[in-house]
Amino acid sequence: MKSEIVRLIDMHTDNWVKAAFFSDEIVSKIMNELYERWSRSEGKGMPIDYASESELRVLYEKALEYAAMPTEKAMMTVLNRMNVNER
Repeated sequence: MKSEIVRLIDMHTDNWVKAAFFSDEIVSKIMNELYERWSRSEGKGMPIDYASESELRVLYEKALEYAAMPTEKAMMTVLNRMNVNER
């Protein structure tokens, strides 16, 4: 699942899709935890290497969802999230 998440999101050519994925509240929460674990391990490997099976499943499902999202929808998703956070 790790390599598929990387392929679907990190290798995606559309930056709006990447931004929509990483700005997702659930993804963001998981990624913050993974960065903490990664940091405590002195930055060895990649943050995703520190994900549990259940976290990987969630990230994989979200990656599938966002990778299939058209650019316009991804852009609107990100902009809407930015507007909500500014309030």
